[in-house]
Amino acid sequence: MEETPVFAPSSSTKATVLRSTIFFQRNFKAKDRDVILASMPKSGTTCLKSLSFSIINRKKNSILKGPRLTTNPHELVRFLESAKALPIDEAFELFCKGICPLGPFWDHAEGYWNASLNDVQKVLFLKYEDLKIDATSHVKKLAEFLGFPFSPEEDENGVVEEIVRLCSLENLRNLEGNKNGGVNTPATKFKASSFFRKGKVGDWTNFVIHSMAERYKKIMEEKLGNVAYHLNCSNG
Repeated sequence: MEETPVFAPSSSTKATVLRSTIFFQRNFKAKDRDVILASMPKSGTTCLKSLSFSIINRKKNSILKGPRLTTNPHELVRFLESAKALPIDEAFELFCKGICPLGPFWDHAEGYWNASLNDVQKVLFLKYEDLKIDATSHVKKLAEFLGFPFSPEEDENGVVEEIVRLCSLENLRNLEGNKNGGVNTPATKFKASSFFRKGKVGDWTNFVIHSMAERYKKIMEEKLGNVAYHLNCSNG
């Protein structure tokens, strides 16, 4: 198998990040009740975190009250992203070479896609595009997968739709904690508002030139094969 460097030679990634990653790989012991959200930044992670938290804890917290309405979702489910800003052409070149934190995107995408087909009880593959098209049915699917299905009474009383509304990008964006809050630690610093953009499918085409889009499409088809079709990776 062809080996791809995880970080660029000039990467400023701190040794503490690498040490933490190695420690995690060596010591983490997964349990059946663990829920791991694995995604690329800017792929709907914020909404998915909020949806997962709301689904699992809807019996403990009122739908209209609870920490998700006042707390940054990233504080509810610990996962802090940090990245040094790069020019779009430089970042794109690194991506095309597979030089990304924790490895090439296509390796992760193909691995999780195949796992979702081989073990439907353990891996659920969700696409942001599908959530945008039919949020209600996919939230129900997520609840079933997490082991917290909605009852007929909840369905009839509009609980599913209310969770979808509360966890929508528009609602999360306007929460006080997300408008003015943020994270400021020795390892990373950013505003909570940086997690919220337009939330539109296909907006990436407004930031890359045609040749970049064609190159991306070719790489995805080459690396992922038929999987690229199912993941909409070849649509540029």
